[in-house]
Amino acid sequence: MLGPVSHRRIRRSIGPYLDDELGPAARAEIARHLAMCWGCNSLSESFRLVKAALRARAERQPTNMGALRLKNLAQSLALHGD
Repeated sequence: MLGPVSHRRIRRSIGPYLDDELGPAARAEIARHLAMCWGCNSLSESFRLVKAALRARAERQPTNMGALRLKNLAQSLALHGD
């Protein structure tokens, strides 16, 4: 079982993992961890869904405060991963 520091490191790497920005060894490590860790896998899936939604709506500006808050949250998650 990984300690809190290792989980934080893995979680910070999820964004780059989803964006194909990691090398083969790092990708393999993240993939192995996501296959075993429900919490990190759930976070990864949430990131993937938010990124997909933002890509689908990238050309549109948020029309209401809720959409703007979601966009800001997604950007914050992409930058910090915590």
